[in-house]
Amino acid sequence: MTRPTEAITGITLATSTFEETAHILSVFSKEHGRIKCVHKSFRKASVRGLSSLLAVEMTVCPSDKELWKCQDVTVVTSYPALRLKLDRLRHAAEVTDLIDKLLPLHLAVPHIYELYAAFMHHLPHFAAPDVAASLFLEKFYASEGMLEGQPRFLEKQFEECYSEKSDLGRYQKLIHSIRR
Repeated sequence: MTRPTEAITGITLATSTFEETAHILSVFSKEHGRIKCVHKSFRKASVRGLSSLLAVEMTVCPSDKELWKCQDVTVVTSYPALRLKLDRLRHAAEVTDLIDKLLPLHLAVPHIYELYAAFMHHLPHFAAPDVAASLFLEKFYASEGMLEGQPRFLEKQFEECYSEKSDLGRYQKLIHSIRR
């Protein structure tokens, strides 16, 4: 008996090799939150092309287990503008690593997914990537109620603060205090 499959869209947070021709992918999707799945391929070249920070479309077999099976992975974008400058790539990797560590498995959090997708979209075009990363962290922590005295997350405010009018000093202090 074959299990039903489901098509999902997400962003790869981390990858690790599994056996000779497979990867374990940690993917953040809007529908299921953070999931881990194993993708086996008979062609080594297709497996080698998978890395973190990719927008992907996948066909998965949802399961009660921690590790799902992935039948097919198609890379939608590798965020080429993000990969042009090392500082932007570094900040994207730091935020991606944070998402991978903080979010529990199989918990759909569409507001965090939208926040993360907006961050990935705006980061390549933002003059100060450390400010963009701290804006993301501030909104992430505020949306989860983890910043005292901060109002709950409002998407409009998030979009507005990705402008060049942002107070650079305030956000640099914020990211420094969060990293401690």
